[in-house]
This record gives sequence, structure tokens and C-alpha cells, in this order.
Amino acid sequence: MNIALYPNDLLQVTCTELDIDNLSFDPKTRKEDMLTIVKEQQKRGIAITGLSANQIGYTERFMLIENRLTNQNYDRQQMCINPRIVEQEEEEVEMFESSASFPNVIVSISRPAKIRVEFYNEFLKRRNEWFDGYTARFFQHYLDLLNGV
Repeated sequence: MNIALYPNDLLQVTCTELDIDNLSFDPKTRKEDMLTIVKEQQKRGIAITGLSANQIGYTERFMLIENRLTNQNYDRQQMCINPRIVEQEEEEVEMFESSASFPNVIVSISRPAKIRVEFYNEFLKRRNEWFDGYTARFFQHYLDLLNGV
């Protein structure tokens, strides 16, 4: 499966929320599929820290991010279904970002340094967590993609 490249229309779509009780796919399998794509990109030398659904042809709200705040190996790659930010601290950090969907584009973006997020994982367990540092940045980056930004 290829990653959608700009100007693909999928990258401008606001992905729709999923009905957790009636998913049309197995989230554990979808996570493994997304991990395979991430690993393939990394082998090609592309610095990729996750994927949004619309980058790989879907229009639902799910994404995979690298979680650097966990000691649990399985949670290092975090599947987030219906992700959202519910709170954020005022402090912002400006950093350069790039995206596999926008090759050779690097932009400086200011984002909240610490955010409280909600999502369902691949086991359909609701998670409510504080993310900071790179994990907060990755979450916001892929959430922007799900929002067509």
C-alpha cells in the first residue's frame, strides 16, 4: 500500500468518527498493516513517526503514532481511534516538521508542549492520557492530517 502524496484529495478530507460498537475492520489487524507500512518507509530512509488513515486511503478517524512516553513495548506504536485533544497547556514549542505525504517540504510549526488526549486503542479500550514532548507533537501532527490540514 502506498502513502498518499499531495495533491491527493484524501489529504484534504476531514475524516469521520467511527462507531466503536460497529467497526467494519479489525483494529488489531489494521494496526499491524500500518506498522508494516511505517517499517517499509523507514527502511527506505524516510523519517516517519506514524500514519493517519487518509494517508493510506481511508476516510475514518484513526491513526498510528510513535509513543515515546511508555515503557510497554507493545504501546510504542499507539493505535488511536477517534482521537481528540481535550485539554492543552499554554506553553508552545516551535519545531520543524515534515510529512511522508509532502516530500521535501519542511515547515516550522508551533504546537502546545503538553496535551491531554482521548482515544480508543486497538482493543477498543478508551484511553485518556497526558502526552508531552515528541509524543504530543506526533499526536497533533497526525490529528491535523485527519482533519485535512
